[in-house]
Amino acid sequence: MSDIRNKEDAFDAAMRERYRVAAGSTSVATRARLRQARHAAAAGETRRHGFSWPLLFGGAAAAVFAIAFGLGLRKEAALPAPEIAASAASAADDYETASALEQDPDFYAWLGSPDAELVAVE
Repeated sequence: MSDIRNKEDAFDAAMRERYRVAAGSTSVATRARLRQARHAAAAGETRRHGFSWPLLFGGAAAAVFAIAFGLGLRKEAALPAPEIAASAASAADDYETASALEQDPDFYAWLGSPDAELVAVE
């Protein structure tokens, strides 16, 4: 336990010496600026930051993209009536074709064959 304590004491001593060397080599002007900043921070003064133009432009770009995306969704959702009628008619034709295949026993035999599995895999 004392070995660890000795290592910690040695480390502390080395760091304190490095701090003294660094503080001694700092210029007077730098120390004055640091002192002013420390006093301002202790007094609670806050430095006012300027207006953030990149933040404004980023927000505006995000809003434009959101509006464009929303308008694009509205156009896809609203289908014209003639297209709906045509798709309904083709669905009815597909239903009649499917019911004709369901009545054919050869169709069910083909479904159980290996050829049908190959078609399903494709």
